Amino acid sequence: MEIRQIRHFINIVEHGSFSAAATSLGITQQTVSKSISTLEANLGVRLFDRDTRNCQLTTHGELLLHYAKNIDAEHRQFQRHLDDILGLRAARLRIGAGLTAAVHVVPSALQRLKGKRADLRISVVDGTARSLIPMLLRGDLDIVVCVIARPIKDQTVRTEILFEESMRLLARPDHPLRSRKTVKLKATTSFPWMAGWTPGGLDQAIRDTFEAQGIDPPAPTIETNSFTFARAVLRNTDYLAVLPEHLFIEEIDAGVLATLNVATEFQEQVRPMSICYRRNSTRSPATMACITALEAVTAELQMGRGLNFRES
Repeated sequence: MEIRQIRHFINIVEHGSFSAAATSLGITQQTVSKSISTLEANLGVRLFDRDTRNCQLTTHGELLLHYAKNIDAEHRQFQRHLDDILGLRAARLRIGAGLTAAVHVVPSALQRLKGKRADLRISVVDGTARSLIPMLLRGDLDIVVCVIARPIKDQTVRTEILFEESMRLLARPDHPLRSRKTVKLKATTSFPWMAGWTPGGLDQAIRDTFEAQGIDPPAPTIETNSFTFARAVLRNTDYLAVLPEHLFIEEIDAGVLATLNVATEFQEQVRPMSICYRRNSTRSPATMACITALEAVTAELQMGRGLNFRES
């Protein structure tokens, strides 16, 4: 079993056909077919049920897929580590970060890390669990730090919760609702809403809160995944939004934004900010050092020191 064959196999699964996999790899369909035929002959099993249009994994193919992804990722990881040892390039650490992590958690951790590993080259890719976890599984990332709202089905991914990210109803400090000690949920529907960080508008938990009280959920007129844009809208308009408190902690502390006291369940929402890595991966010293730094930053958060980008 060759790594080339493993990658051909994974590409066919990801693209749904031999021809699409060949196009993705920049080789001929005949080359892909021959590679898989040889792999099947060596293993003594059929990996795909295929016809003229598409192909489906057999039971044996489904079994191989679990191992194939890990073999491919470990091979990529080994090649990077070998290059580091041979001095072909500086040691590298590749991190995937969700929005709150990218704004606060990861910068603080990397500031600590660079003090101990000045030679380290670091790449950070932002995104959500949906986009980052596949990159982790392919070995394109060493670690992912983001909110994991739902359990990850792939058992090769291990998650460790760093802290619980709180969600709050945010508005500008002089918003008309700020004069009220407690804001009734119904009153929020008189103002425009902005939604972010959840596909398709308001998070289902927020919708459920409105509907449980017999109130039609607001229809957001703005949807965004941009932290900068969301901050600007909230600071300069009457828009409301339920967003991660930690993400806007500096703005709240500075009095630029404010939280509204709404006696409802959605403002008690929490989401687990987690570290994710491949369960069976060989983690580099840089990866382990990064995990330690992330845990130290989290400890400061739990002691009430915040997530600001500052030296400790």
